[in-house]
Amino acid sequence: MPIDNTSSVPSSNTPTPAPVSAPAPSTNVTVNIHYPSFDPSPLNVKVGTKVTWINNDNFPHTVTSDSSDLLNSGSIAPGTSFSYTFIAPTTENYHCSIHPMMKGSVLVTN
Repeated sequence: MPIDNTSSVPSSNTPTPAPVSAPAPSTNVTVNIHYPSFDPSPLNVKVGTKVTWINNDNFPHTVTSDSSDLLNSGSIAPGTSFSYTFIAPTTENYHCSIHPMMKGSVLVTN
C-alpha cells in the first residue's frame, strides 16, 4: 500500500502586509565650498530642490550667477551657508566673485 508523505498545513489567517512605498527622494542637497572648488559640480537636481552651499574654508566665498541674478549670495563667511530653492528648469553657471577661478553649475530638470 502506498504511503502518503504529504501533510496538510493549516492556512494562516494572518493578512499579507501591504507593500511600503519608498520615501520620496530628498529635496535638499548640499554643496561644499572649499578653495578652489564647489563640490559637487556639476550638480543635477529636480525642480523644487533646495541647494545649500556651505563654506568649509577659512575665508569668505560667494555663489554668484555668471549671467543672471538668480544666485547672488553676497559674502558667505567661513562656517556659514547660503541656500536657494530652484523653482523652474534651468542651467545655472556660477562662480565665486572673490575667487573667479572657482566655478560651478547646477542643471535643474522636471
